[in-house]
Amino acid sequence: MTAFVISLALRSVKRRKRQGEDSTPLPTSQPLSPSFSSRSPAPTVSNLASLLSSCFGVVSPLFASERKGSSRPDDSHQFRVVDEDGDGSSARGAANEAAARPDCVFCGVTNNSPGFRVVHEDEELVVFHDRSPASQVHLLLIPKRHIDNVKTLLPEDTALLQRMRKTGQEVLEGVGVPLAEQRLGFHIPPFYSVNHLHLHLLSLPLPFRGSLKYRPAVPSEAERRSGKLKGFSWFVEVDQVIDILRTGQKVKVASVRATQAAA
Repeated sequence: MTAFVISLALRSVKRRKRQGEDSTPLPTSQPLSPSFSSRSPAPTVSNLASLLSSCFGVVSPLFASERKGSSRPDDSHQFRVVDEDGDGSSARGAANEAAARPDCVFCGVTNNSPGFRVVHEDEELVVFHDRSPASQVHLLLIPKRHIDNVKTLLPEDTALLQRMRKTGQEVLEGVGVPLAEQRLGFHIPPFYSVNHLHLHLLSLPLPFRGSLKYRPAVPSEAERRSGKLKGFSWFVEVDQVIDILRTGQKVKVASVRATQAAA
């Protein structure tokens, strides 16, 4: 590598010498792209944020902050990075569940909330359009009662999840998405956005980037018979969450097996 660098330096010196001897200006070459220029600065925080955004459509709050004074996050799909064994891995308490939290952008959303295009509201649930849709139809379904995220769910929450699933399916069918072309699921911390439980209601098929971002790891029939409930994934379908909670386990990014509950 050192010899290569020295060779380039010598070639540069010779080229400059020739340019000095020749009074005829050389043709001006096209400037290098900033990403390939030898004078390009070292990778910055914003560069890393752009890379994450281009790959996943999300930006970590480690690299980007919310707009001050805004009633909604700067990007509804920001990653909120937390410890995989931390936030949401213990039993849910008063700090993780409340009727409403003043610091939560999804708490208190109603049909009259500015900035939200609500398509359904009842006593318990609200459904509105995702501000950065990943498919032809992309809605978010939230409980009015504040629950942090899918990792904080307990076995007694299966009834709530069943109501969320039923409502989500009915709303999608109401806008022309048949059951066979629906995907309902959650992002799992640390790969989640707003810290208020929200179920993604998606129409299929998904574009390439969406198919990566909303890819569930659904076990095959053989794997299910062996007790596997989900594979490694940052997105989990609502049916998988219900099955996991029924075994007394927690949702996580790593694989989950039913046999772990008895261990």
